[in-house]
Amino acid sequence: MAALVWGGGPGLFTLKLLSLIGVLWWALVLLWLARPGFGAGDSEGTRGLKLLAGSLCVVPAWCALGWLHSEDAFGPRWTLFALAVCWAADSGAYFVGSKFGRRKLAPSISPGKTWEGVAGGLATSVLLAALALPLLGLDWSALPALALLTVITAAISVVGDLFESLMKRHSGVKDSGDLFPGHGGLMDRLDSLVAALPVFVVGKAWLGL
Repeated sequence: MAALVWGGGPGLFTLKLLSLIGVLWWALVLLWLARPGFGAGDSEGTRGLKLLAGSLCVVPAWCALGWLHSEDAFGPRWTLFALAVCWAADSGAYFVGSKFGRRKLAPSISPGKTWEGVAGGLATSVLLAALALPLLGLDWSALPALALLTVITAAISVVGDLFESLMKRHSGVKDSGDLFPGHGGLMDRLDSLVAALPVFVVGKAWLGL
C-alpha cells in the first residue's frame, strides 16, 4: 500500500485507476445489500469472496487518500474535509435517529439505522460543507457542487456502514473487535471511510472542484 502511493505513476495514474475501481465496487455492494443472504455460507468460495471484498474495500480507499492528499496545496485540507464529512454524517445520523427515528433503513442488516437518521446525517454534512467552503480555497459559487459532492459522499458512507454490519452478521459476531469497547470494534470507525473516500475523490475530479 505504501508502494502504491510512492509509485503512483505519471499523474498518479495507478491511484486514480484503483480509486475508480473502488467506486465501481461500491456500486456492486449496493446490489449485495439488496440480497443480504448472498455469500452468507461458510465455504471456501464465500471466504475467498470476502477476502476479495475486504481488499476492494481497503486498497481503493487508501489510493483515494493518497490521490486526494497529494493533489495540490489544498490536498491536506480536502483530505481532512473528506474525513470530517463521514464523521459529521455519522454524528448527525446518531443524534437525529435516536430522537426522531421511526422508519427502519435496513432492519435485516442493521436494525438501529433509520431513514430519519440518514436525513439528519446528510443535513449535517451539507452544513459542514457550507462552513468549510473558504478553507478549501473555493468561492461561494462552488457551494452547489460541493454540497452535491458532500451529499453523495455522506450517502455512500452509510453503504459502507451497512456492508460492515452485514459482514458481521455473516460471521455471527456482534463486534469486529474489542479494541474500542462499546464502539463495535475498529472497523466500525473505518467502515464509512473506506466507502466514502474513493467516491469523494472521483466525484471531486468529476465536478471540477
